[in-house]
Amino acid sequence: MINDRNDIAFVTAKNIPEDEQNEKNIFLKDCFECDREFFKEYWTKMGDPSKVAELEKWTFDKWLEKNSNRLNTHILVLYKQEVAGWIQVDHNESVLHNVWIKPEYRGLGLASAIYEIAINCGFTLLSLAWDNIKTLKQIQFWNDRGYKSIKIEFGQTGKSKTGLCKLVADNIYTKDATYQPLTLAGIKKAKDLSDKVIKKFASSLVRGNFRTHEEVLTNLVSGRQVVLDKAMA
Repeated sequence: MINDRNDIAFVTAKNIPEDEQNEKNIFLKDCFECDREFFKEYWTKMGDPSKVAELEKWTFDKWLEKNSNRLNTHILVLYKQEVAGWIQVDHNESVLHNVWIKPEYRGLGLASAIYEIAINCGFTLLSLAWDNIKTLKQIQFWNDRGYKSIKIEFGQTGKSKTGLCKLVADNIYTKDATYQPLTLAGIKKAKDLSDKVIKKFASSLVRGNFRTHEEVLTNLVSGRQVVLDKAMA
C-alpha cells in the first residue's frame, strides 16, 4: 500500500518545456497507450467486442489528430517516477472523468489516493457510470473519498451500464431534484428521475421542440407535466 503521497506525481503537456520534443513525444505515446487500454477494459466489461476490435486498430497518429485540441485533458500518473496510470479531466470544468491504473500497479491504493488528491486540488465533480454506485460498499467507498451528492446527467439513463452520472464533493440537494444525497435512496430517486427526463426529452425531439435539461427537469418535479405536454403538442 502507498505510505507516502509524495511518491505520486502528475504530468501534463504543460509540464514539458517546448524545446523538449523527445520528452513530449514519450509523454504523448504513454497517454495514447493508457487511453487505449482504459477503453479496451471498459468495452470488454460492457461486453462489446466490436468496440474492443476498433480500439485494436487505433494508431498513435490518428489518436494524436483526434486529441490535438485537448491534450491538456490527459494527465499521466507517476508512482515512484514510473508511469502507473492515466486520468482525464474536463476542458472547462473541475471534473475528473476517467481514472485508469495499470494492472501491475493495482492493489496499492493508487486510485483511492488519486480521488482524494483530486478533491483537495479542487476537482469537486467526478463523472462515472451508475453501475459504480449500486451497492452499499461502493457508496461507502465514494463517501470515504469525500463525495457527498449525486447529480443526474442529461441524456444518461440510470438503467444502462454505460449511463453516466456525476458525484459531487458538497452536500447539494435542490428542490428540482437535480442533486440527490449519495445514499441508496438518493441514487434510486436520481435514477428514476433521470429516466423520466430522457423519456420526456425524447418526446420533445420527436415533436420538434427542443427543451433544455433544466426546463424539462423543473417541469417534471414541480408537477407541470401537463403544461409541458401542451407546450410540445
